Amino acid sequence: MAKKKDLVYEPDYVVPPGDTLQEMLEARGMVPADLAKLTGLTTEALDEILGGRAPITPATASSLESVFGVPAGFWINLQRNFETDSARLRKTEAKATKNKAAVQFVVTDDAGSHRARLPRAPLSTRGRV
Repeated sequence: MAKKKDLVYEPDYVVPPGDTLQEMLEARGMVPADLAKLTGLTTEALDEILGGRAPITPATASSLESVFGVPAGFWINLQRNFETDSARLRKTEAKATKNKAAVQFVVTDDAGSHRARLPRAPLSTRGRV
């Protein structure tokens, strides 16, 4: 039987909640300015959310619920998943970078002794800044 850890879905990408919001706008033939009028948000604030540079706050989620009829919890969960997945990917990337830097090759010299050596840069990149 598979272990519980084996069944966990952990994508190697993140989806900002603004992507889903953009899809909902397009499906309804709306533009951010239309949504701004209906929610009281500025078009600048919506552009930040749509671009993934600003979060969907509980207040924003409530406004989106009143416009789209989609529960505020849906928007909050999108935001939470985005933040959680982003943090997990940053941690994974940092670990991979650390492991890559720690890779060493063991070589044997003419006397038969072993020593560790860091891999050298390819000839095409040596000495270049």
